[in-house]
Amino acid sequence: MKNDNLPANAQRGSSPPFQDPEQVFYDWMKGLASTGMREQSVSEDHRAGRKSDDLMGIDDSPADLQTLSDSGVHRLDVTLIRPTNYTDDGYPIKTRIGVIRSNTLTQIGSLVRDLETYPFFKGVSLNIRKIDEAIEWIPEKEILSQSKVPGVRSIVMLVGVQSNQYPRALDIASKFLPHGIPVVIGGFHVSGMIAMIGITSDLKTAMARGITLVAGEVEEGRLSKVVEDILTGRAQPLYNFLSPTPNLLNVPIPRITKDEFENFASRFTTIDTGRGCVFNCDFCTIINVQGRTMRHREPKQVVEFVRHSYREAGVSHCFFTDDNTARNPRWRELFSELTRMREEEKIPFTFMMQSDLAARKMPGGDFFELAARAGCNQVFFGVESVNRENLRSQGKFQNQTAEYKDLVAHCHSLGIACHAGYILGLPFDTPESIKQDIGELRRMMFDSASFYILSPLPGSKDHQRWWREKRWMHEDFNTYDSAHVAVKPERMSCDELMGAYHNAWEEFYSTDHMVNVLKLWRHDHHYYRERLSFFMWYLYSSRIERLHPMNCGFWTIRRRSDRRAGLPQEAFVPYWLKRTKVLTLRLWKMTKLFFQLEEVWLRTRPKTKVEEALHEFISKTKKDVVDWRDLSARELAAFYAELSIRMPEVKPPSVVRLWLRKRNPFAGAFSRSSVQRTWRRWYLYLWNPLKWVELWVFEWVHGIRFFSHLLYEQVEDGGDSPYGLTRK
Repeated sequence: MKNDNLPANAQRGSSPPFQDPEQVFYDWMKGLASTGMREQSVSEDHRAGRKSDDLMGIDDSPADLQTLSDSGVHRLDVTLIRPTNYTDDGYPIKTRIGVIRSNTLTQIGSLVRDLETYPFFKGVSLNIRKIDEAIEWIPEKEILSQSKVPGVRSIVMLVGVQSNQYPRALDIASKFLPHGIPVVIGGFHVSGMIAMIGITSDLKTAMARGITLVAGEVEEGRLSKVVEDILTGRAQPLYNFLSPTPNLLNVPIPRITKDEFENFASRFTTIDTGRGCVFNCDFCTIINVQGRTMRHREPKQVVEFVRHSYREAGVSHCFFTDDNTARNPRWRELFSELTRMREEEKIPFTFMMQSDLAARKMPGGDFFELAARAGCNQVFFGVESVNRENLRSQGKFQNQTAEYKDLVAHCHSLGIACHAGYILGLPFDTPESIKQDIGELRRMMFDSASFYILSPLPGSKDHQRWWREKRWMHEDFNTYDSAHVAVKPERMSCDELMGAYHNAWEEFYSTDHMVNVLKLWRHDHHYYRERLSFFMWYLYSSRIERLHPMNCGFWTIRRRSDRRAGLPQEAFVPYWLKRTKVLTLRLWKMTKLFFQLEEVWLRTRPKTKVEEALHEFISKTKKDVVDWRDLSARELAAFYAELSIRMPEVKPPSVVRLWLRKRNPFAGAFSRSSVQRTWRRWYLYLWNPLKWVELWVFEWVHGIRFFSHLLYEQVEDGGDSPYGLTRK
């Protein structure tokens, strides 16, 4: 789908990016982007109250204001929006329930709140809205009405905008610019383009509309500088803060409240304990936007954030969004402080982090041991590929595939689950090799995986090289979400890569693999439930919504009137006919997913000692049998007789009793295999009402037990109950 707002050469490199009638103006801005604006002195000088013209060499301000209140402004209304992206048919992707909070939205919110400490904003109250458009509707009428109140100034900031969100960000900006409300766009798209390409046509389009663009990070007084310039009429079209990068040791700590989790499935938060990465991967944007020098927060500040989030919002789990926590220069101190907090203050804090696969080789060899003590229960590894040729082609020399399996086993021994980030469409990938590689990933026993199609992300060396080579790249930025084919793969067609991507989710998250993973964690009921819930989220997103899980919550929604610029509003009847079909198909797929997860649970659920022994005995002697109901009553009696020899406390039931038990839908099952067989051969039982009663009672009883297992805690010793459950 073509985006009429974005010239084709913005991504394909079909013509030089600076050939237009405004050449002189944009050449000046390019020079501004390359030299920066003396950002290093912004923080100290701006907090001290120095005027903007001293910092920028600009002397054309309409008024020499000491404070914003001098102009009669008593309130600043700031709306922070993390935009979503569009579906293939042009509707914003939005769900009723979110999963992951936006880290950028949280961090920028704390920086906006910090404006109160700057002299220019003295005496002005701040009203801050934080809108995650993936789960919230933008209150346009409220924003517009507030902007018209005397003494109120309004600003809209679109934050953390990635390339796939850029078209949506432009459409949102168009709702406020005609009403005189200034709009700012920042994030990895603007930063990546400026860092590696320059001022491209898509950025020119935004600036021509009056949008202020910000490249780089805005700590150390930089955000205050931008806001002051906008409010005094001295805003620049582009602010380049890419170099030098700010010091993170004393940046404001984000604050989390309970209200911020109102529309989320679970209560966990995010924070970046550091930024940057020391490696040099070709597909990565981090190293060219945030730098290759590792910067970090003060460890005690991170602990204070965790402590405050737990006490004020009940948050006990956090995702450290650093690209590589293992290369944080003060990771030992960070882990030590978190361990002390957990042990002395009894805060049950856990966290997920990102790490390279060579972290175990760091001096001391104790990185993962200390991480586990500090509360780490999951680590995201940038595996990218198990094909050595692919890794070499991307400069990923630190990844040694022969060591993956041992590393995963090491983490499992410490109680840490392993998540693999995996890229499809690398130079040596084919449909056949991808299928083989996914099988290898499963054999390595990674607990979970996220699959990404190689995308030409602005800010990466890949994108820069393809731009210069004039290689085909999709002209629509909306496809740069790692779930669409946006650059031509080398050894297969675009359709083949798209098919391999969808197949990868199904092959990795197979019933057998999920069963094998959950068997590793069933000794820890809390984490077992987390893993099962995780599988539900990932399969729902990838299979039912056909969206990447990192870009999807639960139950997508849309409004007929809210569609991408350039696309017409659909007529009422056709729109709702299509929606009815989509919703019906969704419910059917959800039913199938429920039964698959129920099967996974039945095969891994807690069992009594007798059940466990019987299940193990059957598995060893009958390779093709997964449930005791699949055996005849006589075969079961023989198994119990053998079992009674090994376990004297077991009294073998009679054949009659076992025959009756097989037909008792309340008896705990090891699998749905027996009822699945009945459903497949339904025509044999049309005139057997007792069979249908047995079948439906089984479905209801075990379905309710499945839900109960997710809602209740497990009895530690399992007791005599076949499911070992008690109220939480």
